[in-house]
Amino acid sequence: MSDSPAVESLDRIYGVLAEALGRVGEDRAALFLATVLLDLIASSADHEPVAAAIARGERLAAV
Repeated sequence: MSDSPAVESLDRIYGVLAEALGRVGEDRAALFLATVLLDLIASSADHEPVAAAIARGERLAAV
């Protein structure tokens, strides 16, 4: 059985992100991720899902 187009797209973008993180390096990863997040926030009309994602990420990071 083949993955759905949404799963394939998610897998592809995860790969793009992982490769970019590898190129920028661990010492600049936080700056890179913050820049990407700010760009996504700016392009989103509804900021509530962004706020929820930030809260989930913070909870997961605290584990």
